[in-house]
Amino acid sequence: MPLLIDTYNVLHTTGVLPPEMAGIDVGGLIRLISSSRYRRQLVTLVCDGTGPMPSSAGLPRLIAVRFAGPGREADDLIRELIDAASDRRRITVVTSDRAVATAARKRRCRTITSQAFLGHLLADAQTRPKPPDDRPTGPLDKKRVDQWIEQFGLDETDPTKPAAAEPLGGDRTLPPAVIRQAEELLDGDPDDDAASPD
Repeated sequence: MPLLIDTYNVLHTTGVLPPEMAGIDVGGLIRLISSSRYRRQLVTLVCDGTGPMPSSAGLPRLIAVRFAGPGREADDLIRELIDAASDRRRITVVTSDRAVATAARKRRCRTITSQAFLGHLLADAQTRPKPPDDRPTGPLDKKRVDQWIEQFGLDETDPTKPAAAEPLGGDRTLPPAVIRQAEELLDGDPDDDAASPD
């Protein structure tokens, strides 16, 4: 069932969303819709006046944003979209504007208030399963330890020290003095054997 949303009417509705979700913009509304019970419905967000059109590449497949045009309100475009529809009874208009809701009902559309719609979005957001936490909960297995050693270039026998210097293109390696300085910085105190000449 297609939804026509009186966007700014919904965005200016207060007292429904908790403080951490309140004050959302068009993008925030799109994110809430795309993970709600309405995510599989055709949704048109109808906005007053003109504005930057979001890139269609960034929009979910079933959501569109329409602006009424210079000097026009969303109410006008909502009526036009209803009048152009082949089956008006399938359309649901989301608004708390009495004039818009009355015009929609006269055209045999269903209506839902902005407060009820935001309540649905909130309920869906609160019941959505949290993504799994991929952080390890216990000791790392050998495979994971080996991955860390390789990723951070650690010495396998002493992971607090960097691995031995790798050749730098061809047969060049870091000079021994540079390696000693790096080891001293990592150890916090100079290595007596490396510092004293033989």
